[in-house]
Formats: sequence, C-alpha cells, structure tokens
Amino acid sequence: MIAVEIAQRAKLNENVCGDVAAVTRKPSGVLVAVADGLGHGEFAYEAARTFCDFARHHAEDPIESIMSEATRVMAKTRGAAAALININEDQKILEFVGIGNIELRGVSKEKIAPVSMPGIVGTALRRLRSFRYKLHGNDLFVIFSDGISSRFGLDDYRGLREKEIAERILRELGKPHDDATCVVIRVDGASL
Repeated sequence: MIAVEIAQRAKLNENVCGDVAAVTRKPSGVLVAVADGLGHGEFAYEAARTFCDFARHHAEDPIESIMSEATRVMAKTRGAAAALININEDQKILEFVGIGNIELRGVSKEKIAPVSMPGIVGTALRRLRSFRYKLHGNDLFVIFSDGISSRFGLDDYRGLREKEIAERILRELGKPHDDATCVVIRVDGASL
C-alpha cells in the first residue's frame, strides 16, 4: 500500500496558496504532482493547478512526456516549478522528474538524491532528466516546495504517521513569506 498525505498553506496575508499537489491512484501505483506557481496568489495558483490537472489526466504517460507536454499547455500561464513522482508497485520503482525548486528526499536502503533541473514549466526547457530508484519496504519520501526550509533530516520523522510528518514539517520548517507544500509518501513493505 502507498500512503500519501499533503500539508500546505498560503504565504502570510494571502488567501490563496500558489502551490498545488495532486495524487492520482492508478492500477500500477500512484502519480504525485507538485507545482509551485511563480509568485503568489490567484495567478500562481492557476499555473500550479493547470500543471497538476494536466498530470492527473495523463497519469498513465511516462513522466518525461507529461513534463514536456505540460510545458506547452502552461505557456499561457505565469509558469511554475514542478515535479512528478511515479511509484510503480508492480516494478518496485520510483521515478522522479523535476523542474525548478521542488525537492525530493527519501529514506530507503539506497541513496535517494534526485536533482530538479533549472527552469520554469511553461517556458522552453533546456533539458529534462529523470531519476529511477528501486523501492524497498517501508520507504519514506518527502516532496516539498521552496516554501519549506531544506534543513532537516527525515530520520527524525520516520516513526511518525504520514499526516503528522507533513504537518510537522510544514509547521516547523515552513517559511511565512512563501507558499509552502509538503507531501509525504510511505511505501508499505507488504505491498512490494
């Protein structure tokens, strides 16, 4: 089983969060999309939502294709930093592709250290690079926007439930001057 929990909040004194996260369950596993629209407020939200809606409707496509096509679809928005995480339970694989300042951290038997490429989804992308990792039982992953400080270690949170991890990271490490999103994914060893 794959457990996914999301915690997010808008920038201080904003009514609308410019970050969006979407989880799409599919027969082989799950696709998680996270987008941080440029700036704040309604127009940032619209860009981030456009990305996540597109990803949701194309969840069965390869993640590189989703990211490339989303760039075209988002050309009329202000753009976004974005990432896709595809977990295939059948193949026991996690795939990641990111553009801009969305980060993935993981606690697993192998090192999880993908890099998001520079750029903005909605403008011409120079290149995409995806990463693939083998899944192991009880792996824990956290995907977060730049509204969360990256100065934390996941081992401190491993014993907590997914919702509690997401909320605690948001509360303790969220930057008040920015929209913030934290997505926690745990892959149950029994499902692998």
